[in-house]
Amino acid sequence: MKSFLQTWRIEIFCILLTILSVTGIWMKALDKKVQEKGVRPFSIMKLELPETADSLKATLDSVETKQAAYLVKRNLHVDFAFMPAAYIGIAFWLLLIRKNTRRWLRWMLLLVAALQVLPWVLDIIENKYLLDAVKDPAHQIGMNIDAFKQMVKIKFIVALGGAAIALLTCIYKAFASNAGNETKSVA
Repeated sequence: MKSFLQTWRIEIFCILLTILSVTGIWMKALDKKVQEKGVRPFSIMKLELPETADSLKATLDSVETKQAAYLVKRNLHVDFAFMPAAYIGIAFWLLLIRKNTRRWLRWMLLLVAALQVLPWVLDIIENKYLLDAVKDPAHQIGMNIDAFKQMVKIKFIVALGGAAIALLTCIYKAFASNAGNETKSVA
């Protein structure tokens, strides 16, 4: 398995990035279709991070009144394809850049890669609650709104933190590599 991943690592990463891009664009297009139905302003983020339980209910009432609930459901279903591409993609990126790093950094990158399971699970739970709220005539989220918002924030912090660590590690490795090459050329 390890040799397979070493041989096809760039191709796998590109496939994940492509799925991420296609599903992200698809979700944005679905947001726009909801807005075209008269639900303004609307974005899936407004559902993921509502200000209050009442604002979430108002958004879902508007979606239902404008007969756009099927578009919101479709958006949430597309998100199930977006999730593995995002979280596995971040984890894969972190694992790819472990090569030729210091031991402590290799362990940190491995830990942060493994942590990507957490936002994936939280995103699945979030989507389940949102799908239930869209289907529920009373548009109840099914959990405390503050707990829901904390769950979503943790999801974003872990995922975006992982991507930021990967990016910073790439920048560090690029500068460290250039500094090493300049030292060799001077000598």
